[in-house]
This record gives sequence, structure tokens and C-alpha cells, in this order.
Amino acid sequence: MMKHFIPCVFLLFFTVFATGLGAQQNTVKEVEILLGTSEISWEQTVRFVLEAADAAVFTESAEAFDFVLERGWAPKNARLTEPVRLSGLSLLLMRSFDLKGGMFYSLFKNSHYAYRELIYKDILLPGSDPAMLVSGERLLYLVGKILALTEERDEKQAARERRNVQAESEKERLAAELAAREEAERQRIRAEAEKQHMAEELNARITQGSGAAAVSTRIEVVEEGVSISLNNLRFQADDATLTATEKNKLQEIAGVLETLPRKKLLVAGHTALAGNEEGRLTVSRTRAQAVADYLIQLGIRGRDEIEVRGYGAERPIADNASPEGMARNRRVEIIILE
Repeated sequence: MMKHFIPCVFLLFFTVFATGLGAQQNTVKEVEILLGTSEISWEQTVRFVLEAADAAVFTESAEAFDFVLERGWAPKNARLTEPVRLSGLSLLLMRSFDLKGGMFYSLFKNSHYAYRELIYKDILLPGSDPAMLVSGERLLYLVGKILALTEERDEKQAARERRNVQAESEKERLAAELAAREEAERQRIRAEAEKQHMAEELNARITQGSGAAAVSTRIEVVEEGVSISLNNLRFQADDATLTATEKNKLQEIAGVLETLPRKKLLVAGHTALAGNEEGRLTVSRTRAQAVADYLIQLGIRGRDEIEVRGYGAERPIADNASPEGMARNRRVEIIILE
């Protein structure tokens, strides 16, 4: 199995160390020397492993060896020119590549537990002799397996980090949505409270008056704002011209509107269920337009501050089966928009 792995390892090292060791020619030469060495020494091993693990770069093997001894990455009794045994190499590999281990390895970090960790990680085969001398071919094989393992580990870590970033982003998005909904709800409550306050104020001012508007006007909160509903408005026969009585009502309402904040108005006309749909829509709009024109004439709002709509009989507020209900449905609403 190891022999089939060597060509892949060679290509891997040719790529990884082309920059770290300098020229590609030197890299190839070093790998070839290792492949031809049956018993590698610490002098041959430490600099190669450190650079493969991207742990440190040394030009001299003696400096690299001192580096690993000082940090406990090699057995204390190791010597630069002595051959490397599998347990000692296990410690160097575990420490150089910063591989995590179990409880005993974490506590002691010695050759024995490093060797057991590599077996557990399927880098060493069970039954491998920890005292065996290591060949260059085996060193390349083990380093290659660890590089593959660390690459997979790094990919998993990167995937976890991406998931964490996505989860955090989703958490922030949901928090922002919740905050936006809460703010929208607060604004809705404030708007409803403002509309209710305005409706109560309008109702108080109109009902306190002694004119006809106090009798035939209904104030209520609607979706668009606050509605001043004028029931059963009187127009001249076969015309959309307001009678003098209705103008008096509108003058009273105009006097109240002047005391309120200058918000846009919607004048909506409604009819009872009589005649055909097209006729009802036309009548409702022309009568709404007549009311809007008179408010403009009184100087309450400019033409661009009033919207006019005709709904015909689409929005009844009473049963059209009785004269009383039909009278209630024939109305014009002046809506103070939010």
C-alpha cells in the first residue's frame, strides 16, 4: 500500500516545498535522497518535517534539531546523527503539525502517547513497532498522510467557520427583522393612538358646535386615517352642486380642520345601491369632487393636497334594503390621511 502512495507523495512534496526549500531542483534532490535512505537520521528528518508542517524554516539541520529539542518535540536522548525510531518520529510529527490528541497525550506529550495517537488517527498501522528504524520512504509516506489529514481538517474548520459566519449573519438578520417588526409595531401603535386622539378631538369640536354638521357628521378611525363622514349630503336636483345647507356644514368642518396639523385629505364619495354600477361610480366621484372643490375654495387645502375617489356602492355602512340604510350609504367622507 505504501509503495502506491509514494508517487502521490512525491508530487505533493514537489509542489509544497518548491517555495519553502528554494529551487525545485533542490526539492527533487532531497526527496530522491530520502527515498533512497533505508535508515534516516535526525539530521535528515527535522528540517524536512518542520518545513512540511510549515512550523519553522532553517538552512542548517543542526539549528532545526536544537529548535525541536528545546521545545520537547523530539525525545530528550535523541542525537543529531543517530537514526530516527518510529516513536520519536511520531512525537516530532504530532508536535510539528500541531495535531490534537487524547487526554494522556495532552498531559504528557511524549513519544509513547504520540505513537499511540498516530495509530488512533490511522496514520500508523496497528502493530507497528515503535522501536523500528524509519526509512526515508516511510517518512514521506507518513508526512503525506498527515498533510492529507491536516488539509481535510483545515477544510472542515473552514467549513465550520463559514457555517458560523452564516449562522451569525442569519442571527443578525433575524434580530434586525425582529427589531424592524417591533419598531413598525411601535409606530403603528403610535399612529393608532394619534388617530384616536385626533378623532376624539374632532368629535368634541364638531359636536360642541350648534350647526347642522354636529347632527349629520360621524367621526371614526379608519385604515387610512381619521374619517369625517357626511351622511346623506344634499345636492341640487340632477346636479353635483352643493346646496347652501351642505356648504354651511362644510364651512363648520373647515373651521375645525384649520386648527389641526396640515395633513393631506382624501375625499371619498359613496352611493346607495341604486342604478347601475357605472352610474354609481360616476355620481360618487362627481359629488366627492364637488366637496373637494369647495374645501379648496375655502382655502383649507391646495388642489395637490386633496385626493378624490368615487367608490359607488362598493363600501356600504348600512343595509340598502331600507330607506334609512340607503340614506346612510349616500355619503361623502373627508379622511385626514396619516
